[in-house]
Amino acid sequence: AAELDRIAALHGAEPVQLAAEVSQLLRRASLLIEPNAAALEGDAWLAFLDRQIDGGAATKADVRFQSDAGRALLDAPYRRADDPAAHVDTHALLVLARRWLKRALPRGRRRV
Repeated sequence: AAELDRIAALHGAEPVQLAAEVSQLLRRASLLIEPNAAALEGDAWLAFLDRQIDGGAATKADVRFQSDAGRALLDAPYRRADDPAAHVDTHALLVLARRWLKRALPRGRRRV
């Protein structure tokens, strides 16, 4: 959570950079769960992230990685900051990443 706070503070005004940093953080953290997870790409990567937080039945109200906010992890980090298609809902992405880190990582392993 501290690393996520640092990312938000440094890149809050730079959505593309924020998405890239959040993506890297989640990939590092995923290694604590599944060593091969960080190599997943595209929808397989987002599905992996969702499986880690879906402890119960998901509802439509749940914000998940396969939603618009989470999909930013797939392409926003590779876009230029002035690209209109690089829209990132930074608030929703940070909420989602925080939720994932809290629910997916084993207790005592939450520092990445």
